[in-house]
Amino acid sequence: MKRVVMLGFGTVGSGVMELIERNRAYLKSKYHNEMQLTGILVRDLEKYKGRGADGLLTTSFDEILAQQPDIVIEVMGGIEPANTYVRTLLERGVSVVTANKDLIAEYGLELMEIARTNNASVSFEAAVGGGIPVIKPFRESLKGNRIGSIAGIVNGTTNFILTKMYEENLEYNVTLKMAQEAGFAEADPTADVKGYDAARKLCILSSIAYDKMIRWKEIKVEGVDGVTKTDIQNARDIDRKIKLLAVSTRDGSEIHCSVRPTLVHKHSALGHIDNEFNAIEVEGDAVGKVMFTGRGAGKFPTASAVYGDLLDVLTGKTDMVLPLNDDTNYKLSKYYSRRSKWLVRLKVTSMPETIDLVLGSFPIHALKLYRLNDLDNVFFVVETEDELELYEKIVEMKSQNFVQDVKYFLMYD
Repeated sequence: MKRVVMLGFGTVGSGVMELIERNRAYLKSKYHNEMQLTGILVRDLEKYKGRGADGLLTTSFDEILAQQPDIVIEVMGGIEPANTYVRTLLERGVSVVTANKDLIAEYGLELMEIARTNNASVSFEAAVGGGIPVIKPFRESLKGNRIGSIAGIVNGTTNFILTKMYEENLEYNVTLKMAQEAGFAEADPTADVKGYDAARKLCILSSIAYDKMIRWKEIKVEGVDGVTKTDIQNARDIDRKIKLLAVSTRDGSEIHCSVRPTLVHKHSALGHIDNEFNAIEVEGDAVGKVMFTGRGAGKFPTASAVYGDLLDVLTGKTDMVLPLNDDTNYKLSKYYSRRSKWLVRLKVTSMPETIDLVLGSFPIHALKLYRLNDLDNVFFVVETEDELELYEKIVEMKSQNFVQDVKYFLMYD
């Protein structure tokens, strides 16, 4: 019998409790073992009364420690007090299963060092992609591959917003309110719409895939709050959709990571991922491209990932998936380093001068011009060797007095 305690009892926590009860008989017959939920730490007892766990609830972390648990489930979210609680439990040799991407992105490496020292483990399948199994494939099925790239729609809130903008021809502020009313966006949606949530998830995945610890605050991050109805229409005009895409690539010793609104072909695999659904595309040198897709959040999808980690701890199938021996021997680039196409949008005051500027900046064979009758929305598609080449041209364009604004979007194929 393994004693299990839970820190937090929101939507995911209640789902985990249900799965533990639902699978009790199967666990005993299949693995000859049992899990018993012995305590749940919450901030407010009154808030959670009547939800089927009254005898387990406590507001005292000392009471949780006194139960001498074997495994802790952390689903309270945020950095503190989760970080302090998890460290304390790991130092006592208690293995941790968490759905907390913020905690893993900020302190995952330190927590794993503590776990290793104390013969415990830290598991976090639910921290990236909710119910989509992706951490385990990295550490098991894809071990024989050198991973070359990751591209993912890993935030359901922004994907819902962009889907509604595309399908219903709405502005960003309207669709954000729709996402909040549907329960996909928080009252304060900053972490989602600014791209921070996706950046944390990308850096967790990339650190595992490339065996290099990548810090999310060091990468290029751009959210969806600057995407307009005009941008959506421009994408539609060239058979594309805008998605908040988390992309990382490895080329030799150089790693690029970025999160930004990106154009994907509407008939591509990523182009079919709409509303709150997530998808993660991984390219390995042996397997080629594989994609993992499903609901990236929600009560039972996320609880499913947590329960899978619990079962791994119970059966001893855990390892340290973050790069504990990281030597940081790599270059982190903020610019996309592969040959690619870009949609560039200009707001100008003179069309003839703009056409001369564009034609003089890029070779004609790599260029396709669109919308030459609207000073507020001149856009073109250009192919460059890498993003840095494009960026240098953009800086030159911005210096012209007839150019009022420049935006550019990666076209990911």
